[in-house]
Amino acid sequence: MTQSHKGLAQLCFLPTWFQGHFLPTSSPHSNPPTSNLSLVGTPAPEDTHPAPHPCCPRTAFWHVRIRDWDRGLEAECIVQQRGAGGDCVVLSTEFEECEDGPIKSGVGLQGRVEFETTCVKVEEDAVQHMKRFFKQLTPTTTAVVCLGEMQIDDLEFRSFE
Repeated sequence: MTQSHKGLAQLCFLPTWFQGHFLPTSSPHSNPPTSNLSLVGTPAPEDTHPAPHPCCPRTAFWHVRIRDWDRGLEAECIVQQRGAGGDCVVLSTEFEECEDGPIKSGVGLQGRVEFETTCVKVEEDAVQHMKRFFKQLTPTTTAVVCLGEMQIDDLEFRSFE
């Protein structure tokens, strides 16, 4: 089942992974409407993405699992992180600055995922945000919380156990 959503997301970046929440504001192809999605990003294995172009700064690639808990569905994709050290992060399934030029992620993805930061919380602001919205995580001043707009287009969701 493919799903498309547009909405707001909050991503909490820790040193080696991130967790997030997506709140759809528009889900035209979703019946019934999705209440929220969860996201977990871990470093993508080297063989799942192209090498960055030698002239360009090294960027992170994440394996992202997106779960629709209301329906018991999940999707997976590889996204490229652009932005300096977690600040004002942009995540996209459209890879840029790679040896083969701009290409689209091919791992578990038929659609598109885009996130762009509009607000960054660091240090004590990040700790307070974690205490309120990421209660399962241990608050730390090393976290970077990025709030912003996210769009998911035609992503293939499957049942999870």
